[in-house]
Amino acid sequence: MDKTREASRLVAPPTTGPLHCCPRPNDEASEVPGLLRWLAESAETGTSEEHILAGACERLCAAGVPVDRAFAGIELIHPLLEGQLYLWNSHDHSVSRRDLDRFDDERSEWEVSPLYQLHNTGTTELRRRVGVTYVPGEFPLVDKMVADGIQDYVAFMLRRQGSHVVGEHDMTFLTFATRAPEGFSEHALDRLRASVSAISGAMRLATGPRMIYALMETYLGQNAGRRVLRGGIARGEAEEIRAVIWLSDLHGFTKIADEVDPDAVVPLLNAYAEAQVAAVERYGGEVLKFMGDGVLAIFPIDGSGSGFGDCEKACGAALDAAEDTFVTISELNRSRSARGDVTTTLYLGLHVGQVYYGNIGSPERLDFTVVGPAVNEASRIADMAKAVDKDAVVSSAFVEAAPGTRHRLVSLGRHALRGVYRPQELFTLDPETER
Repeated sequence: MDKTREASRLVAPPTTGPLHCCPRPNDEASEVPGLLRWLAESAETGTSEEHILAGACERLCAAGVPVDRAFAGIELIHPLLEGQLYLWNSHDHSVSRRDLDRFDDERSEWEVSPLYQLHNTGTTELRRRVGVTYVPGEFPLVDKMVADGIQDYVAFMLRRQGSHVVGEHDMTFLTFATRAPEGFSEHALDRLRASVSAISGAMRLATGPRMIYALMETYLGQNAGRRVLRGGIARGEAEEIRAVIWLSDLHGFTKIADEVDPDAVVPLLNAYAEAQVAAVERYGGEVLKFMGDGVLAIFPIDGSGSGFGDCEKACGAALDAAEDTFVTISELNRSRSARGDVTTTLYLGLHVGQVYYGNIGSPERLDFTVVGPAVNEASRIADMAKAVDKDAVVSSAFVEAAPGTRHRLVSLGRHALRGVYRPQELFTLDPETER
């Protein structure tokens, strides 16, 4: 497994600095004509990583570098992926891509690869040429390529250093192989050395926006993340919207946290949060934040560029998400009980109202969230779930906004909410009702 701007003159980088890579030759003749310009233009115009690698290989071949196989491995800052791997072959000029799962524990192939040796030793270049430096059995990957006719293989590692590092290692690997009987000439190697930084940089620029979107959506939610990336970053920039508000916390979490092994607390929070997030997002809602053991989410009715446009639809979706969440939690609790793990469930409050949705905080530290009296009232409704010992409590404003949902709810009578002027009728999910 391979775990893996335009310039008129190529100048060798310093031996120390932000980029640690193979030495580049000072000889301008080593540059591949037109490659740097093409890479810069491709990166700026949103060309895919696959097209960049394929285009670079084609230009290298046209410049007399006999590349038959090329590989690129890019480390990612992504919640699910550790990296992406790209492989180009000259026989069909195609590029295949494989995502490297962050939670894949299979390391055996990586640990016997040439790239692992580069990573461990900190060297930037490794070459194996049949009849010269190739030793059968040293690297199983190279053995397979030699069996397929490869005569020369060279691998490069590029790594950012110091304050420029993004991620654990911030590495890119590039490898090239040829079937030419004489292997890579010294001039061909010089051309590869002169090109790898630019190829790596262009591919990273292509990867960057996708990774930024993934991170923003992971930490802020899909809609909020996109709003921020489209320029909605000014303090106080907020939109008044109408939304269903979802506020929850876990039954008895304080007691659980005091009694269970500290190492079990975060997995517990993750398991119950995952049940809610999956359901909320499945039905079109947006999780805005985790507050200790609590979750704040909204189902926008209007505004924000992604509202349901209809109270009945938004409220129905919130009820669907709530019912699915409790079904998932029941299944989760059965499996946790079978393992001897502590179990719990939710207190959930559902409310409808006007909220301000946007950037709130200090100039240096902003939070993209919702605020307003309706959010405070939703919190009181979630607290009432504890007082009446119900998993979910729904406000009268919710039923008034979506009378079509009334048949799915059971009245709990009128209750006074702390900080709310008038008592109101509250409701809970009716277990007897089908959707």
